Amino acid sequence: MLKKFFKFLKGYVIIEITGKNKERFINMCISSFLLIYDAVPCGGAIRFKTDKESFVLMREPARRCGVRVRIAERCGAAEVISRYRRRIGFVAAGAAVCIFFLMLPQYILCVEIDGAYSADTDHIAEILRQKGVYTGAKKRDMADLGDIKNAVVFGTEGISWAWLYDEGARMRLLVQEKKPIPTVKDKTVPTDIVAVCDGWVRQADI
Repeated sequence: MLKKFFKFLKGYVIIEITGKNKERFINMCISSFLLIYDAVPCGGAIRFKTDKESFVLMREPARRCGVRVRIAERCGAAEVISRYRRRIGFVAAGAAVCIFFLMLPQYILCVEIDGAYSADTDHIAEILRQKGVYTGAKKRDMADLGDIKNAVVFGTEGISWAWLYDEGARMRLLVQEKKPIPTVKDKTVPTDIVAVCDGWVRQADI
């Protein structure tokens, strides 16, 4: 996704070649390390994408192969801005959207706490805030994940394990509460025996 985005920012052209030696022309371009991608047949021609620098260097292979090369379409951020330069609002909105998606992963927009049933979630949220984990905070200001885990485990009663997961704009804290220790009955005190099903007692060792 990012690769396509940077290609769009840099700009590219869609080339159409016609002639008898189209395959030879493409092989010569590849041998010369010129950029060619997304090549598809189009009637009797071949269309592919390349950058502007490679297109300029394709004139010599085209002359040697006797093929005709023409620009079918110009694409990229510069072309879009040029096309809609009179629509300032459209361009500004597009730029704002791009900036928003680039800046979004750098901020925390949501904090979730999973696994806390008996523990005080408000107290856990306050510990996270002290460590830089809260809605609207910058991720670069966060404490180390191990430090955050230790602060939650040792600073909250009833928590035995915790870990903070970075899920883009959402930070999810998963905790595990301590299981209560079962009470052990005094084995010297007589008690009733409860069987799973009816039956006969054939032997009892004392």
